[in-house]
This record gives sequence, C-alpha cells and structure tokens, in this order.
Amino acid sequence: MRGLCIAERDLAWTEHALGKADAAINLARTALARARGLGDERLVVMAESDLATFLVSADEALDEAQDLLAASLAYYRRIGDETNVATVLNNLAGVAIARGDADQARRYLQESLETARRVEAVYQTSYAAGSLGFLSLREGDKATALQRYREALDVALEFGAAGGILSGIEGIALSASSVDPHGAARLLGAVQAIRAEHELRLDPIEEATFERLIEAIRCDLGEDVFDEEASSGAASLSIEHAATLALELSGRSTWYVRHVALDSGRSSTWTSGVGVARMVGAIAADARELWPAPVVLEGEYGVEGVALSVPVCSGGRGR
Repeated sequence: MRGLCIAERDLAWTEHALGKADAAINLARTALARARGLGDERLVVMAESDLATFLVSADEALDEAQDLLAASLAYYRRIGDETNVATVLNNLAGVAIARGDADQARRYLQESLETARRVEAVYQTSYAAGSLGFLSLREGDKATALQRYREALDVALEFGAAGGILSGIEGIALSASSVDPHGAARLLGAVQAIRAEHELRLDPIEEATFERLIEAIRCDLGEDVFDEEASSGAASLSIEHAATLALELSGRSTWYVRHVALDSGRSSTWTSGVGVARMVGAIAADARELWPAPVVLEGEYGVEGVALSVPVCSGGRGR
C-alpha cells in the first residue's frame, strides 16, 4: 500500500508537469487519503505538500493549501528538517503571491533563502532567489531583480535544473532589457523555443507579468526587430549558451561562462563532477548523508526486483 501511495504521488507530479491540473489534484487527494489510512506521518506530510503545491499552481482552494502547508511547516520545524522548511516556506510564498500579498510572500521567501543558504540546499536557494527576483521585477525594481535572478541562475546551474535555469535566464533578460534590449530579445526567443521543445511551462502568474514586460521590449525595439532577434536566439542558442549570455548580460564572468568557453561537447559535464565530489566527500568523512541513487529494490516501498532512484545513505562503509 505504501508503494502504491508513492506511485500515485509520482504520477500526480507527472500530470502536473504536463499541465493537467485537475488530474494532478485528484491523484494527490487519492495519495493523501491512502497515506492517512496507513498512518505514516511523514508520508502524510509529503502528500499534503504535493496537494498544496498543485492547488496553488491551479489557483484553487488557497485556504486549504495554506492550512496544509502550515501543518507541513510545523512538522518539519519539529523534526529539524531545514531543507523541507525552506521548501514549504517557498510554497507558502506561492499562496501569498496568488492572494496578492507581496509583503507576506517576501517574508516567507527571505526566511527560506536564509535557511536554504545555511544548509546549502541548492534547489530551494535558487527557487527563493528567483521568486524574490520576480517580486522585485513586478514592482519595477529591476536592479534588485537582476541581483536575485543572477543568484538563482548561478545556483540552478550547479544542479542542472532546466526549469530553474530557464527562469533565471528570462528574469535576467527582462531585468537587463533597458541595458541591452537586443540581447534580451535573443534570450527570450531562445527560452521560448526551449520551453516549447521540452514542454516546460511557466507559472501562470509569472507568465502574465513576463508577457507584459516582453511587450514593452517589443514596443521599444519595434515588432520586426524584436521578432528578428527572438528568432535568431531561438535558432542559435542552446540552453548552455543562453545561460552564458545571460550571465554576461548581468555583468558577471562566472565559472559557468568560463566552462562553456571550453566547448567540451559533453552534456552532463560539471553536474557529474559536482555530484561525484559531494558523494566522495560524504564517504570519506563517514557523514552518513542521504543521496538519490539507483538501487535494485528488495521489497522497499512495496517494490521487488526493480531498479529505481531512491534515497540511500552513504558513509565510510558504503551504504
């Protein structure tokens, strides 16, 4: 039964990624009911967080989402899980943004960013920084937005999350559009093409704000020039080179800019190196840290004889 609940949660996230909001919400409710029936507190909290995320994304039942997230936050604070504290704070910020409460959203995000930085939770750091950038961009503070999006992109590049990388590129392009509208248009064209190719959707609230700002760039350049630059970016810029251009546009020459200049021709490159280095460090220090790794399951999660990526504990004696 526990394995079925986990499978339902995974399927819900798949439906969410495909933009099927109703299907994701229904599956999340089914998984939550099953988790409650099992009496597994941690599984219940994870299922509650899933459902809240889908509700916020669909702009539905925000009061229910708020209550679910408040319960999750209390649980993670109680057990001292700061990574998930940061995750839930980011989700609570999403509720506040959907309600139009930018001040409350900023408070949640500031706490999340501080927590995530402290425990080196890269995904949560990138998300919080990018969301703070979005709030600043929406309020017209492009200088602060640029700083936040730059941090979000830098961190997203460390763990290779395409969605986070694209959001960072877009944020930088829009924040720096008054400095280089031609470069911004090329970046926006590249991101739009990459999103379409990989079916990566923007949050609806972000999408509405970005469309308004993109229209302002289009008016500044003229429709024909904007379309020409955007088409050029779509045709010539990979996600790696778009990220490099974005970092250069933001005024920084980072490790990533130098890395792309090597033109190694490999896909994983730095992400493999970072992952191996961290895992070797954990084994050498006998840190007993949790890592996602493929393992042939022998009854765990109700699954037998199948290799899946699951949490494993790495230390001086292996796992």
